[in-house]
Amino acid sequence: MKLALPGRPRLSLSRLRLPPMQPPRLRTLVDLGLWAVVAGVVFFTFQYRLQHSPGQTVDNDDGIYWQTALALADGHRPYSEVFHAQPPLFAWLLAVPFRDHPGDVAAGAHAGRWLMVAFTLLLVAAVAGIAATVRGPRAGMLAALGVAAIPLVQRYSYQFGADLPTAALGGMALLCAMRARIAGRRRARWWWLGAGMMLALATMVKLVAIVFVPALLVAWLVSRPLPDPDPDLAQDALARWRAQAAAWARRTAAAGAWMALGFAAAVAAVLAWLRPPRQSWDQVFGFHITAAEQPATHDVYRFVTSGGPWSMPLLIATGIAALVAVCWPAGAVRRTGVLALVLWAAAVVPFEQLHHPTFKHHLLMFMAAWAGVLAVAVASLWSGLRLRRLGVLTAAVVLAGAWACVWQARHWEVGPYAAPTAVEACVQRLPRDLTVVTDDQGMISRAGLRTAPWLADTSHVRLDSGRLSDAEVIAAARGADAVFLSTGRLKKRPKAVTWIREHYPVLYRSGKYELYVHDRDLVSWCVGKVGTPEQVLPKPKPTAPPATTGTGRTGTGT
Repeated sequence: MKLALPGRPRLSLSRLRLPPMQPPRLRTLVDLGLWAVVAGVVFFTFQYRLQHSPGQTVDNDDGIYWQTALALADGHRPYSEVFHAQPPLFAWLLAVPFRDHPGDVAAGAHAGRWLMVAFTLLLVAAVAGIAATVRGPRAGMLAALGVAAIPLVQRYSYQFGADLPTAALGGMALLCAMRARIAGRRRARWWWLGAGMMLALATMVKLVAIVFVPALLVAWLVSRPLPDPDPDLAQDALARWRAQAAAWARRTAAAGAWMALGFAAAVAAVLAWLRPPRQSWDQVFGFHITAAEQPATHDVYRFVTSGGPWSMPLLIATGIAALVAVCWPAGAVRRTGVLALVLWAAAVVPFEQLHHPTFKHHLLMFMAAWAGVLAVAVASLWSGLRLRRLGVLTAAVVLAGAWACVWQARHWEVGPYAAPTAVEACVQRLPRDLTVVTDDQGMISRAGLRTAPWLADTSHVRLDSGRLSDAEVIAAARGADAVFLSTGRLKKRPKAVTWIREHYPVLYRSGKYELYVHDRDLVSWCVGKVGTPEQVLPKPKPTAPPATTGTGRTGTGT
């Protein structure tokens, strides 16, 4: 259809470029209200888990990071006085709450757990932001609720560990890259700068942040569609392709430069501020290289199911959702964002094959992406229904998801609770100024005690890598006030255990636990066996002499 105005040339309506329609004000207000509800539900979920965390069993890493942060807060130098097998940033951040509460270990630990909750909320915000960028705000809301409802995320939302902060910062790096793809030329450079900085901070927390690199490469190299070049080149296909390739190369190079600048600036700032000594290279890199060289059997199924019986069904559902989300009709920007999110979620498979050893807390770096992929797929299918009052229905779905998330937090147990034991009651009564050598940092931490700084980490990985010798254990035990053996890890150093039993005159034993002290009064009231190691430890069973035959040869006599 064409319009003919007096004195004007004819104007074709098909060539009119109308401004994009803005969302109705009511929908904007509804979205703001829904975001407020989702944010409140997510905060309540993790606050509720933190409130009910006392008495719940935690991983051994919780105690290791607790004691590492305590040692740093007391002024001990990382890597030279405190063995630490990770980059310095997270341990330094975790030491701040303990440094701000001198003399009150419990208050410092509670503040530190709020720091972990903050990182968990940052992870939720990152996944929600990515989903909202590629599929709209309602997808972001579903993604936020999905991450908050994952039992493993809830269980580790208050535990000390570096995997969840790494996932949060890496997710923010990917979100910045997604925002850079839809921003203008001037704003995009700041988003790329932020992506590089977030990736650098994630790397300074834990080196496994490398799992985010494939997703970031997709966001960086796969550009959004370019506008047509000079109309004069429209008829020349080769010239047109060259012009578009040159524009892509310029924009990609600029984005890479800004991202590299942000990465380098953040790494330089962290290293200049914390100034780790030369030993850090051996502990951070050499330690993990040695551990990775140990023989191992890779099993993706075992790794995934270690997160709980629901982990494998969730991964299978994520795989189906990934196919739906990637194949669903969408623009290049959205499809590339979905592909980057899928690569983050799928990185769990190469990670299990390349990383050794693996533990269930490593799944935290991928499970949030699984929830994001599911939310994007659901939002894609929902948008294809073309129902009347679709906005009202999606709002109802978000509210129903929020209610389900609150109900799940209040009625589901995400981990077992530890029953009170006589051993823990005994340890709780020890004077707070004692220094303890132990392989159970968690129980010692909950008692408000401190371990020897160099033995803040007595994990299986450190022992198996050969980075903890008998001489180091003996030196720490010589300067300590007590030795507490619980999990059996330190018993892998029999010479050190023999030295401890020879030089500590008093032993309290209950089940598998052994507490060695110099003063009997410290454990005289404890429920269990108390005495010298010779009195308390079971006597070795005598071995029968071998039977001999009539000829004097050893045999069965027949």
